[in-house]
Amino acid sequence: MNGRRKPKQRRALGSVFQRSDGKWAAEIELGIIDGKRRRLTRYAKTEREAEQKLADMIAESGRGALQAPSTTTMKEWLDGYLARKHKARASKPATVREDRRLVGLITGHLGTRRLTALHGAHVQALMHDHAKYSPRTRRKMLTLLTSALEEATALSLIARNPAKAVTLPRLAAAPPQHKVWSKAQVRRFLAAVQGHRLASLYRLLLGQGLRLGEALALRLEHYHPEKSTLYIRQTIQRETAEATRRTAVGSPKTHASLRTLTLPADLNAELRDHLDRRKAEAEKTAAKGLWSEEGWLFPSETGTMLGDRNVARHLDETIARLNKVEVKAAAEAVPTREPDLLPRLTPHGLRYTFINLAIRAGAPFDVVSAIVGHSSPVITMKIYRQIQQEELQEVGASLIGLLD
Repeated sequence: MNGRRKPKQRRALGSVFQRSDGKWAAEIELGIIDGKRRRLTRYAKTEREAEQKLADMIAESGRGALQAPSTTTMKEWLDGYLARKHKARASKPATVREDRRLVGLITGHLGTRRLTALHGAHVQALMHDHAKYSPRTRRKMLTLLTSALEEATALSLIARNPAKAVTLPRLAAAPPQHKVWSKAQVRRFLAAVQGHRLASLYRLLLGQGLRLGEALALRLEHYHPEKSTLYIRQTIQRETAEATRRTAVGSPKTHASLRTLTLPADLNAELRDHLDRRKAEAEKTAAKGLWSEEGWLFPSETGTMLGDRNVARHLDETIARLNKVEVKAAAEAVPTREPDLLPRLTPHGLRYTFINLAIRAGAPFDVVSAIVGHSSPVITMKIYRQIQQEELQEVGASLIGLLD
């Protein structure tokens, strides 16, 4: 069908007609607003549905509840959509922060455009303009935008969702990097931190594969030394934007993250000793009036929650110091040798190290998955295979170097 079908007049206020794409529309006159004649159109799949929408609009007009066509911008709509979504789902701080980041990327290009004036070409251009972002980021941007526009479609604010027909440019995604330590490198690191107040925390991260947030959220009552048991019941989360550095305690990442760990004898003995050292530190610091007991298993030097950034910074500084010593030792060796440098890991890299070493030692994937709190053994298997692939690539590069 070409062009509009002749409108079927229902009332002096409005009409029903079928569009060239087959959709039905109900249109009502709003009169002169800001010097221009305004109409409000709502869309439907059938003629009967369009007639009902026209009747509803006429009724709303009689009550004074009918609004002029929306001048809402994309930024206003997306901000409102996020507020409604996060309130309804009680979203975690990490989810809120990531959604805001994605909306910032979207509104940087489309923020001033009116919601009703957005077309698929605009969204398609956005996806291609963001070639500097990873395929995963662009996929998440498109998913969020599609959901937000779907809500606008359901409310009849727009006729169709312009993001649904958009295709992402085909770019190969860079595989995630999962650097890990060997067993010898783990021993070397633990020997270097022996006696430090974070030594037991590192042993727990490397010995059970906890997420750092889970370990820092452990309370004294979560550890039962007489049963060699550790209860993972919560994690730390960032409340707002990165700049505020505020953290809070919340539920773990997934239901599978709620778990009870039976500790090996050596690790349980380490944590018992940690409790004794913690008690002595608390008494010494309290005597100076500086201790604030909050009940954390791994507290800060004043008893408050230990910051994850502090742990990450200490880990990085320790690795850098060990590598500096190793470079000097390798240069002074007779004959000289290549230094055995520790890969620079984040605290999450200690978790991957545990996964790698546990599976290499013969632990089944499902057992390791349960220990680290993955929602499925498939995730554990995928991480392990990625680690193996990276190690194979490093071996290949070394062999090529020998042939040069």
